[in-house]
Amino acid sequence: MREVDEGATTSRRRPGFAGAPRLPRQLVDRPRLVRRLDSGAPLTIVRGVGGAGKTVLMAEWARARSVGDRPGQWVSLRRQPSTRLSFWRDVVDAVIDSGIDTDDSPLANLVASFGRSDDPRATLVRAFSRLPEGIHLIIDNYERVDDEDVHLDLLDLLEHCHEVRVTLATRSMAGLDAALLSLRVDTEIVGPEALRFTDEEVAELVRRAGADASPDVVAAVQRATDGLALPVRAAASTLVSEGRILEPRDIRVPDAVVSYIAETVTHFAPDEQVRSFLLKISVPEGVSVALARELTGEEHAEEFLHQAESNGLGLWSSGAEGLFFRFSSVVRSALYGELVARLPEQVPVLRRRYAAWARSHGLAFVALSNAVEAGDLEFASRITLESWAQLLEVHLVEVVGVLQVIPLRAIRHYPLLAMVLGLGYDSLGDNRMRAIELFTLAIAASRVRAGKTDPAERFVLVAGESAAYRLSGRFEQAGKSGENALQIFEELAPADRDELERNAYHLLAHAGVSLLYAGRPDRALEAFRAAYSASMQVPGLRARLRPLSLIAGTLALSGEMVEAREPIARLDRMDWPEGWSDGHPGALYRLAQGFEALERFDPVGAQAHVDAPERYLPGSEHRGAFLLLQALIDIATHRHRAGSVELQVALERGAGAEIPRVIGEWLSALLAVEYLASGRPARAEAVLSQQPADAPAVTLVRALTALLGDDPAEALRLLNGVRQRGWMSRHIEVAHSLVRAAALLRLGNHDLAADITDETVALILDRDLRFEIVFIPDVDREALARNASEHGLTSSVSFFDSVADQRSFLPSVLARTRLTDREATVLHQLVQTGSTAEIASALFVSINTVKSQLRSLYRKLGVASREEALVAAAERGLLEG
Repeated sequence: MREVDEGATTSRRRPGFAGAPRLPRQLVDRPRLVRRLDSGAPLTIVRGVGGAGKTVLMAEWARARSVGDRPGQWVSLRRQPSTRLSFWRDVVDAVIDSGIDTDDSPLANLVASFGRSDDPRATLVRAFSRLPEGIHLIIDNYERVDDEDVHLDLLDLLEHCHEVRVTLATRSMAGLDAALLSLRVDTEIVGPEALRFTDEEVAELVRRAGADASPDVVAAVQRATDGLALPVRAAASTLVSEGRILEPRDIRVPDAVVSYIAETVTHFAPDEQVRSFLLKISVPEGVSVALARELTGEEHAEEFLHQAESNGLGLWSSGAEGLFFRFSSVVRSALYGELVARLPEQVPVLRRRYAAWARSHGLAFVALSNAVEAGDLEFASRITLESWAQLLEVHLVEVVGVLQVIPLRAIRHYPLLAMVLGLGYDSLGDNRMRAIELFTLAIAASRVRAGKTDPAERFVLVAGESAAYRLSGRFEQAGKSGENALQIFEELAPADRDELERNAYHLLAHAGVSLLYAGRPDRALEAFRAAYSASMQVPGLRARLRPLSLIAGTLALSGEMVEAREPIARLDRMDWPEGWSDGHPGALYRLAQGFEALERFDPVGAQAHVDAPERYLPGSEHRGAFLLLQALIDIATHRHRAGSVELQVALERGAGAEIPRVIGEWLSALLAVEYLASGRPARAEAVLSQQPADAPAVTLVRALTALLGDDPAEALRLLNGVRQRGWMSRHIEVAHSLVRAAALLRLGNHDLAADITDETVALILDRDLRFEIVFIPDVDREALARNASEHGLTSSVSFFDSVADQRSFLPSVLARTRLTDREATVLHQLVQTGSTAEIASALFVSINTVKSQLRSLYRKLGVASREEALVAAAERGLLEG
């Protein structure tokens, strides 16, 4: 054994690894990976694409070593390619230069001995065996080795020299895989997935960059970088830009980093065939072997994908369609950028192929977005026709993002695309004026296109047209289109219905809502029931939620509460996707629940169902229906004065969608009723005068006004003149009958009043519409109960007893404020001035006389000031004429 100058050797030793690179300033400790490098295995391989953090990880581990550990040498291979001789020359030079061994040792002469030795590996083993303390070699850039003998040299060395350890950093396992199959030495492999930064590590790096590591920021960095170390550090460093913190949506990987990643990819794919393959498969987010072949026509697709995976460019993962290969996001970005630059004419072709593949695999949004990017709007329109429901219910936000980039001059020729984009804008509340513009374009285009389409496409166009009319506030036209769409659907042949498959339920729902708000609830229910039947063809329960919700809400609005309970109960038992029950799909389910609670005299429960979709309602087409329910709740809780103010503001504000005429008539009637209950008949009449005189709800309020004014004959005349006009809800029908019975009783017609009372109570019990009893004054209810008892109507008597605690919000009579001529004259002078002297001068009386008349006027109005007097007088109609 040769002599060793231990003192000299020790003096030149230092902690860590000789030749190790400097660590970055913003280093995040990664102990989970450092422990992997400390496993004790003779061979450790750290594999990943350039920028994955291999070098920094090994340098972090090397820094933590102590003087007592075996000597360590860092070797960075710089030759490309690195042959057997050049590889060992680089290793030996590094070891000698760092002082781990001397320049006259067997190791120093290793490269020269290779050429003369009959057994170079034996020479290699002898040379390293004579190192007194052994050695740990870290070899960076090992992918540059293209000589298989080097792989076998290392394995032989590790097998026979137990004091030697080797850690390799490589971008590729090419050549190593076959060598490792021999299982000659234990091997620890730290692969690309392990190297990715965890959310916690990203958060720590972001904090060190001086930014807030919120979950949104961390998620944005991960999306932009796929957890690759270099891009993560670059993205984190750009978070603070020119003194301001970037928003998560603005986080990007700098172009220089993407270019660096692109260069590393070039190393793996110098062959043009492989490189072209990689560029083409960068179009989708991931590829199966079959999709890769479809896009590229490459018969060696599977081999090339496994090669890309072994080179650290991406990973295989399992999905519904089997195994998929996915590039890391930065690698894909680099490849796609090169595809656009080198082969721009191929991009639309590849997009079209990918769209066709996605369409055949049921991936509607992927198909649509790639068809649009390919510029094939005819194909995009066909995809929309086939997958309308999936696009709007599952991918609404993304669909808007894809379609909104199409110029108006182009989209105007494709009514389905214009309709879907308009519906998206309307649902999101982002740009209602743009939505209306798109609906107008879509309607015009669909009319032109209608004569050239088959029945299935015509149904889609007309159903979409009904939605476009409705959401732009043209409810009558919407109803006509809805009826037309329903008739087309009812006449479709089975083959045409099969063509619609998963879309029919969504389109029938649109046609039904148009019919509902055009005052055709009977036909709306037929459309909704057809939609529910069609939804049974769609796997899963999700498609059935909206049709059932619409059925329940329409039945509740129509006063068919007993029938409504069945769909409500079914919806109660179903699992709703997050946000659906309180959003557009579940809106009428909530409405139905609110009406059901109100009929149980549970206004608190009803209010909870109104409040649940509060964020969704302002721009919703169902806003008017919820305002109606809110007004009924206010009446139930005797909030009619405050409720009338809120309802008036809501009606005048004009926020969100327009209110359909049939709902608007009902709302105006309820507002007038609230004014009546507050003792403001003039305001009530002013509201009613803006509505059709023969509207059922308007007639009801006018009849109530006559009844409260002690004019039962007028009330009866109004009610007897009601014709079946439009939508006559059971709610209004019951209230009409109760007021008619009360008017007859006031006129002394006890027998006919008893007959109508008994018929009405039978209807109330059959439809479970008890709440409507609050629409007649308590004095009339008690009179009806006595009359029923006197006529032996036990069912009616029992009903009145059951609701005895539910007091009416209406007074028994309307209190009339009667002013003297002089008080009326003074009141009109108050409009002009508050000065008693000026009033006295105008009326040629003394100031004391004016003061006396003002006191009398204020007492009758129940006020204490001029301002209060004018408000009270206006409410009671005393300023008119």
